[in-house]
Amino acid sequence: MRISDDRYSRDRQRYELAWRLIGHEARTSTIVRWTGLSQYQVRRIFRDYGRGRGRSEIYRLRGIPPHILAFFWRSQELHHEAVVLAGLCRELGVFAAHAPADVERTFPSLERGDRLCDAYEVFKAQFPESQISMEYAVLLVTGLAIGTEVSFGYCKQCARLMIVDRCAVRHDHCLECKSGANHGTAERVSGPQPSPHTPEAQPTEKIQRRLF
Repeated sequence: MRISDDRYSRDRQRYELAWRLIGHEARTSTIVRWTGLSQYQVRRIFRDYGRGRGRSEIYRLRGIPPHILAFFWRSQELHHEAVVLAGLCRELGVFAAHAPADVERTFPSLERGDRLCDAYEVFKAQFPESQISMEYAVLLVTGLAIGTEVSFGYCKQCARLMIVDRCAVRHDHCLECKSGANHGTAERVSGPQPSPHTPEAQPTEKIQRRLF
């Protein structure tokens, strides 16, 4: 009886996670990967539960899920939001203490999917207009779990959490500190230049008159 109850509980968890992901407009392939349900089961959930509960405005995206992590570096604002989301995911236990073998296959799970939805819902409450969809949230946490292209790090200047682009030449400062340093450099470079009438320029002018 206990085995039957455990199986029922597990199946119910799969359907509940699928419903949450449908609510966040995740693709069918993403829901299948994170819940273990079949495509037919996901479509049936969307048809029977989604529209039956008055959620006809929910759309399931089609096509290939996003796969380019450079999306999170398109702007400083977008990168900041990605860092906040990643930090929430880490605090809520989306990432394992030790990276499991074959991360791409074993990382998606029911428990981790529930925690990811929790983190994403908190994130959207803070950034309701963010361009980071659930699909991009999945891309971000999967990339961080794999760790070959991106990873967690800390800024050497301000010590805040940041997402490190492991393909970059230097990745020891966050974007905020980098932009501040560049702004300071620009101010120094574009500072007041010596006028041709200043004392520094006059000796050169006198020397040229003697020569010619």
